[in-house]
Amino acid sequence: MQESQEEMHGRLDGLVTSERQHANAVNQKLHVASIDVAKEKTQFVEKIALGIGAVITAIVSFMGSHCGNLRPIWIVRAALVLLVLALFLALFRNWIYSFYTLVFHLRLDYEAKQRLEDAKANFIQCFPAADRETGTKIDSKDFLEQHKSNKKERDAAIAKLLKREDRIMFAAKYSEIFALCFAATAIAGLVVIAWTSF
Repeated sequence: MQESQEEMHGRLDGLVTSERQHANAVNQKLHVASIDVAKEKTQFVEKIALGIGAVITAIVSFMGSHCGNLRPIWIVRAALVLLVLALFLALFRNWIYSFYTLVFHLRLDYEAKQRLEDAKANFIQCFPAADRETGTKIDSKDFLEQHKSNKKERDAAIAKLLKREDRIMFAAKYSEIFALCFAATAIAGLVVIAWTSF
């Protein structure tokens, strides 16, 4: 059974409305995500500053009272270097991950806009439509050519965002792994020193 013009009009109009609502919802999420990124970045930098201050205070206090007893000293130095590297990698990981969240939501926004424009193009291809702002009839041929051109640009932007997402996630993942490995190695070295020195 073939779909009548009226049914097709209703279905395509409903699709455009649905995609417009979806695009608006994704845009709202993008706005909320950008606010969350700023909050998370601020909180993380504060925590790192406090953590670095606490670690420096603890190391200076401990080294001052037990400096002559700690052997071999190269393990102490290596452990301190590894702890500092772990702190910087953790800082880098959290800093760059906030950008991942932002790029992810930006890509979702582009994809939602693309689906909305595809739905509009499908509608205008089948039915005459008027511009909501001017009230004039939309030239379907011009609109579809513009849509094709815009689609290529949006597809390129989405592909670029996907690559950026992958690079950021790669950096965040390996920063986290190396930070944990450096911290674990430093702690193991400090345990060896404690075992042999006391």
